[in-house]
Amino acid sequence: MTEILSTAERLTEIRADLKLSQKAFASQIGITQGALSQLEAGKSTLSLQTIQKLCDVFSIDSNWLLLGLGTVPFRNNVRSNDMSVDGTNQNQQKPSHAFYLDALIPLINEEAHAGYVKNYETPDYISTLDVYRIPGFDNGDFRMFEIIGDSMLPTIHPREIVVTEKVSPITAIQDGSLYIVITAEGIVAKRVYLHEENHFIFKSDNAEFKSYSLPKEEVLQIWAIRAKITTELAAEKSSHVARFESIESEIKGLREQLSQLAKNDNK
Repeated sequence: MTEILSTAERLTEIRADLKLSQKAFASQIGITQGALSQLEAGKSTLSLQTIQKLCDVFSIDSNWLLLGLGTVPFRNNVRSNDMSVDGTNQNQQKPSHAFYLDALIPLINEEAHAGYVKNYETPDYISTLDVYRIPGFDNGDFRMFEIIGDSMLPTIHPREIVVTEKVSPITAIQDGSLYIVITAEGIVAKRVYLHEENHFIFKSDNAEFKSYSLPKEEVLQIWAIRAKITTELAAEKSSHVARFESIESEIKGLREQLSQLAKNDNK
C-alpha cells in the first residue's frame, strides 16, 4: 500500500527531486530559507501566493502538491537537469491555469482581521493568507474567519473558525441567518436583518449583547456562514462529565444523610 504523504513531505520531495538547496529553492518562490524550513517541517501552511509561485516557477502540478492526486509531481516533467545553478528553470513554459487553486479557501485568523478590513479588495493581500481545502466547498467564493469574542454564544464559540460564502449584493440576505459582517470598525459574527433596504440590524445570540443597526453604506462585505470548525466538542463533553459527577456526589451525600437519620431513629 502506497504511503500517503503530507503536503510538507511532498514539498520536501519536490526540492529533493530538483536537487536544490533550501536557499536556492526558497529564493525562486519568494520566501526566506527559514520560512521554507518551517513549511517543510509542517510547522506552517502554504499561502495561496506561495502555491502559485511553486506552480508557475517549477511547473508543479498543484493537484499533486495539495491533494496527492496522481503520481507525477511535475506537469512538464521538469527535473534538476532543467535547472541552472541558481535554481532557474531553463525550459520554463507558460503554466496552464487549470489548477486546483479555486478550491482553496483563505483563512482570516484573529491576527489578520485588521489587515483584511483594510485590504479586503486587494488580490495581492488575499494571496498572502494561509489557504485550506474544505470538502464540499469547491465551487464558490469562500472565506474562513476566526471568531473573536463571545457575542454569539452558545451558537458559535470564541476561536472557532467559520466557513463562509460571499453575499452579493449585500442586501441579498435571509433575515435572521448567521453572517460575518465586514465594516471599517472590524469583523463580527451576527444574525442579520434588513430594514427597508437601507439599514441592517445586527443581533447577537448572547443575551448580554445589545442589538444595533448600521446604514447599508457602512457595510463593506457580508459573508453567509455555511459551516464551522470547532474544538468545543471535547470541552462540552468534559462539562457534561463534570455535571454528572456533581450530581452523583450530591446523591451520595443525600444517601449518607438518610442513612444517618435512620440510625438516629433506631436509637
